[in-house]
Amino acid sequence: MSDEKLQALRQSHALHPHPDSVSHATSLFALSRPTFYAAQAAWERSGLLGLLPEPTGPRHGHKLTDEIIAELQPLAKTMSAVELAVWLREQRSLSVHPRSIERALMRAAKKGGVS
Repeated sequence: MSDEKLQALRQSHALHPHPDSVSHATSLFALSRPTFYAAQAAWERSGLLGLLPEPTGPRHGHKLTDEIIAELQPLAKTMSAVELAVWLREQRSLSVHPRSIERALMRAAKKGGVS
């Protein structure tokens, strides 16, 4: 912590006179030490905004490519989304929820099919 920051905290009476050790603080709040240090690094890097959770996971469908949708479209005329999910699992080793298949097929139909 910089000297300026320490001085500002003292002047505003926000500096704790007897701070806890990391071990004691983490045990009080049922946190692991790595979690504490990760939060501390995020705080030092970005302040309060660094402590907010960031969205995780893919931002868009990555399993149902245009190529796979092109294969599914003719099959969808005779098979349900559940059957298509089973077909994908058996033929392509892809685990896709039936509702994801329905949405992808609807998007492709709105676009006028896959080119």
